[in-house]
Amino acid sequence: MISLIFKFFSNDFDWKLFYLSRIFKIKFYPSYTKSKFQLLYNLIVLKYIYKFKNINILKIKKLFKTKKKQLIIYERSGSTYIRKLLDEYLSSIYNLNVTTGKSLYTNFIKTSDFYNLEKNFFENKNFNRYIYFSRFPFGRVSSFLDLNSNYTVLMLRDPLEWSYSYLKFKYKTQLYKSNLCNLEIFIDSVLKRNQVLLNGVLNISSKYKNIKILFFEDLIEKPEIILKKIIKKLSINFNKKILHKTIINNKKNKIKKISFYNKRITKLDKNKNYFLNEIKKNKIFKDNIKIFRKIKNSNKTL
Repeated sequence: MISLIFKFFSNDFDWKLFYLSRIFKIKFYPSYTKSKFQLLYNLIVLKYIYKFKNINILKIKKLFKTKKKQLIIYERSGSTYIRKLLDEYLSSIYNLNVTTGKSLYTNFIKTSDFYNLEKNFFENKNFNRYIYFSRFPFGRVSSFLDLNSNYTVLMLRDPLEWSYSYLKFKYKTQLYKSNLCNLEIFIDSVLKRNQVLLNGVLNISSKYKNIKILFFEDLIEKPEIILKKIIKKLSINFNKKILHKTIINNKKNKIKKISFYNKRITKLDKNKNYFLNEIKKNKIFKDNIKIFRKIKNSNKTL
């Protein structure tokens, strides 16, 4: 109990509101619909809670009116790879130093959450040069995500590979210890999360025809074609030579990592087929595949 109280007070303001809303079933934060309440809420939060520099209501209005370029990518779905590639591509387009550090929000990829932005963010004059990243509907409320924006791309991964990847990520410690007695419970948990994700995307695809839905497997198979689609949908200047060079540079870096990690193939990956078969047996997985097919079928012409 004490640890929960400590966790609550140690977290930031957005998280506290999100948590309290779940507990009391009351929405303590504004919806995505633009309103005067949302503007006032954002001004108070930005100025007095997060203490952004040079913030005022006009700058917040300007940000909300900006035709934002947006990426919606979920965990275990290539988000790190895509953000890194796009950041390097844009850095080359604008003749800036390419960032090689661990930060994913360095030059041009910005979070859609206020709590993660730099304190001098509102000193910018060109909000539309950035790409805003979100995991909607998961995680925090994306404070200025605009689902009506025509410059929005959503990346989705096949349920089987996503579920296996998330299973390894979420329950790595237990599975490494060969603690398979709870495997069915672990798989249930992973598949339920995937179902929430897929239903969210299905809802988005039916309501917001402006959003381009692309698939992780296509990105892996033909990265240059899919990245070109992303760049054009986000209304970014397209340069074939720069894109090709960016992809080649990332492949070289990836090969270095692969050669290092291949020295110790994990026990989990040796048993990948076993885990995939266990996932396939689950009834929730069968339901998830049906939802995924609906999404793919509704986006064939996009």
